[in-house]
Amino acid sequence: MEFVQLIRLILLLGAAVMVITGIFVRQHRRLLIMLAVSCTLHYTSVEISRLLTGKGATVEMHHVRFVAPPPIMKKSFDLAKRP
Repeated sequence: MEFVQLIRLILLLGAAVMVITGIFVRQHRRLLIMLAVSCTLHYTSVEISRLLTGKGATVEMHHVRFVAPPPIMKKSFDLAKRP
């Protein structure tokens, strides 16, 4: 099951629970309205992001191999040996 399908299922179940709760409990209408607005906004944001990204984002992995740089200068003790 894809992530988007899972989000849709969760939002659908949340909406069903809100409808059932709204039928049985007539109090707290503002809370139910705000929950419905929140679910609608979340669902539309998921759908918009899914449509803008296309079918799915493909991530390319590149292996970077570290190669040490050559030494700047060769250590030479010939200069230290003075007569």
